[in-house]
Amino acid sequence: MLLHFISLFLLSTCLILTLYSLLGSPWTSFEVNSLEFTHNLLFSLNSPDLYKYADYQCLKEISCPLSKDSDLCKISSKLVTAKKICLTFEIISIFTMIMLLERLILKIVNKPYGSPNFFLFLMWVLPILKSVGITSFIIISNVNMTQNSKSDEINSKYGIYLSLTSLALSIASAVCMIIGKVHKSKHVIKFKIITSTGRFVNPLLMLIVTEVLFILSKVYPTASFNGFSEITINIYYVNKMSNYNNFSIPCVTGQECLVSQDECDIFHSLDSVGDIVFYLEAIGYLFVFLWLEASLNLLFKLRLGTNFLNYMYPLAYLVSLLASLIYYAVKSKVSYGAQCNIEDFNNDYVLCAEIGTTFYIISIVFATLTMITYQLMYAIFAVGSNADKKVITDISDFKMSKNNNDEIHVQNIEKVAEKTSNEPKSIIGVLTTGPSMKNKFCEACKKDFKPSETGITDKGKKYHYKCYVISDN
Repeated sequence: MLLHFISLFLLSTCLILTLYSLLGSPWTSFEVNSLEFTHNLLFSLNSPDLYKYADYQCLKEISCPLSKDSDLCKISSKLVTAKKICLTFEIISIFTMIMLLERLILKIVNKPYGSPNFFLFLMWVLPILKSVGITSFIIISNVNMTQNSKSDEINSKYGIYLSLTSLALSIASAVCMIIGKVHKSKHVIKFKIITSTGRFVNPLLMLIVTEVLFILSKVYPTASFNGFSEITINIYYVNKMSNYNNFSIPCVTGQECLVSQDECDIFHSLDSVGDIVFYLEAIGYLFVFLWLEASLNLLFKLRLGTNFLNYMYPLAYLVSLLASLIYYAVKSKVSYGAQCNIEDFNNDYVLCAEIGTTFYIISIVFATLTMITYQLMYAIFAVGSNADKKVITDISDFKMSKNNNDEIHVQNIEKVAEKTSNEPKSIIGVLTTGPSMKNKFCEACKKDFKPSETGITDKGKKYHYKCYVISDN
């Protein structure tokens, strides 16, 4: 059990360092034409006024149309490619860590944790994912990993070293989990879902439709207003503007602040709103992932987690999604049928709602229906099946508390056998006595019957009562 807690500590620390590395620490710095740039993997931390708030992609979009042979274009292009590959593997590794942490905690508190083989697979794949992610970034960007910064190269910052540290922690946690065999139970556990779980296909399909609608709300513009020309935006990008198409809002903010204070204020406010919405939606992504994972395990007749968790995941997802929509609508001042001309703005602005906002609202309505459908089906499933009970036959588990909960049902097989021996068995088999039997031994234990000992016959075979119960015929 000590290795369980050590693995939990290492894995938790790895996840925290990974998130801090991605969201709060600088990864690179470089100098072009005496202009210094410092970037996180996701956004700009320090850039000249001409490129204020410009992340890797923004630098590429601004510099490459002017000259593809410029140093800034070449550097930003390399960093964009490295970022996309690294970020893909880092996001997958984050979800892998979440699945491992969930299973590890469930294992520690003796709750169902799904397939042991999949648990083992996650242990092996986590270090591989993180290795591929950080290695690809270092190789593709050709970042200088030495302590001496060079003006003509991309120099590493401490964010990369935090990522390497999290890689080492992922390896250490994987080694601890594999050595400790935490994916295996020390007890012989008979556990399976007997009843049909095909009913959960319906909420799963509804959830897929919900996510499609949610993606559409990010593809289509959510709002618009008229500046010097019509401007359409969604939460994170400017869809259409005179000089910018599909640019990130921080990128456009930095550029517009050079030419128009009114539009600068609007985009700066929208940028702040987008940051909060991103974190709220990220929480929603976490819970919908856990919900989807639990649903898939049910379809494969495997139990993952507790009843409380299976009820809580969809509810938490819906709350996060609803909070993000309300915050966006209130703070960005999106309204249907509003007057959205910049010349009409006095001390404040109002944005006209577009089709993306409509998709956003519909996705939440559909998510609500999906949650209700799932909750009702799961309630019927939990009450009408024995999926919440595990029969533990390890003799050491008989010492456990007799206070049954909705997850574990402990039976002392010897006591059950003794109780059963005093009950008639007219349905299962034919009750006979030792002397009347032609065969004087038990088919299960191969021991002779005592002269006064009663037994049971089933399908032509003779058993002691105790052996018959334990053999699970």
